[in-house]
Amino acid sequence: MAKQKAKKLAMMVHNGSSENIRSAFNTAILAATAGAKVSMLFRSWALEKLARQNLDKLELPPQYTHRKKFIEDGWKRIGYPPLSKLIKEAKESLDIKIYACTASNALFKLKKKDLPLVDDFVGVYSFLEKDAFTADMVLTY
Repeated sequence: MAKQKAKKLAMMVHNGSSENIRSAFNTAILAATAGAKVSMLFRSWALEKLARQNLDKLELPPQYTHRKKFIEDGWKRIGYPPLSKLIKEAKESLDIKIYACTASNALFKLKKKDLPLVDDFVGVYSFLEKDAFTADMVLTY
C-alpha cells in the first residue's frame, strides 16, 4: 500500500470573537495532530485579538453576553486550558504556522513584538498562492 501524503490545511481567520479564534485553533490543532500541515492567516479583527495578547479573555457577541459566566465556568469544569497555553504548546510540537496579514498589520500599526505567536508577515495573495491554492482544504473563520 502506498504511503498517504500529509494533508495540507489553509485557514483564513478574520473574525476576532473569542469563540471564533478558539474554534479556529481547535480545528488547526486537531488537523495537525492527525498529521496535516496547517497554515493560518490572521487578518483584521482576528489579528488585532492576537496582538492584544488577551486570548484568554472571553469576549462574546452581544446576544451571548448573558452566558459569559456559564461558558467560563464550563471551560474550567471540563479542564480546558487557557487558549494562549494551548496555542503555545501546539506550536512547539505540531506543524502549525501562523501568519499575519501585512495590510491588517499596517492598519492596526502592529509591530513584531506585538505578535509573538506569528511566524511571518505575508500579503493575502502570497498566502493564497503559497498555502491556499495548494491546500487540500481551505477554511475561513
